[in-house]
Amino acid sequence: MSGNQRWKNARKRIKKRLGATGYNSLTETQLRSVVPADDDERQVIALSLQSFGGDQPDEIMTAAEQTELKAEKQANEEWRNEFLLSEIQYLNATPMASLRFKHLRDLKVGRDNFSEIRIDTLRSMISRQHVDVIESTFANPKYQVTCMRWVLRGLEIDKAIRKVSTDNEVGTNAR
Repeated sequence: MSGNQRWKNARKRIKKRLGATGYNSLTETQLRSVVPADDDERQVIALSLQSFGGDQPDEIMTAAEQTELKAEKQANEEWRNEFLLSEIQYLNATPMASLRFKHLRDLKVGRDNFSEIRIDTLRSMISRQHVDVIESTFANPKYQVTCMRWVLRGLEIDKAIRKVSTDNEVGTNAR
């Protein structure tokens, strides 16, 4: 059984013991009252308590479990970065005419090293020619920053512009 399925089962058992209608509706107090029956339940409770803030998981997870969780998070981040790089390489290798809306819409980054960089720093990190093209394409600084970040992640300039335009269209259609 996969880790996700085990955690789903653990959430169901906890919900049933507490008589809750939905796991996400449980309060921090209710979660703290649960005595974990196994390691899966302990980890589910710890991760759920993290959403309430603070260092609550330390009270439930052993030091070894915390180390294992940190290693797992790091491995997941490394995998996500490798996956993103392969997606960018695929898009760069695909002719612009062959790219579909879906290809660009589905390209997601989450948070990475470029996510916190401000516009002034971004401008200094890419070529002046790219900055000029981006600024002439997008009047809104928010879109300029997003496009510059995609260029720094390795997406070709024309595809980065199309990616930002696609995201903008998705956002407009969602409203």
